[in-house]
Amino acid sequence: MRNRDNLLNVLAECPCLSPYPSAANFILCRVDGRDAPEGKGAIAKEGICVRHYTKPASISGCVRVSVGRPDQTALLKEALTKI
Repeated sequence: MRNRDNLLNVLAECPCLSPYPSAANFILCRVDGRDAPEGKGAIAKEGICVRHYTKPASISGCVRVSVGRPDQTALLKEALTKI
C-alpha cells in the first residue's frame, strides 16, 4: 500500500499524467497533452515499460503503470522529469 501511494504521488507530479486512485497493483493514468503511445514510447526510451490502451473507449489515451519497489518508482520519477 505504501508503494502504491508513493507511485500515485510521483505520477500526480507529472504534468502530462492524470492518475486515477487505485486499490490494485497498478495505477491507470490519462495522458494529457500528448498521444498515449507517444508517452509510452518516451518512457520506454528511459528503460521503463508501461502499457497503453486504445480500447475500450473509456480508457483510450491511458497508460497503466504497475506498482513496484521503491527503487523502481525512483527510476520512474527520474524518467518522467525527462519527458
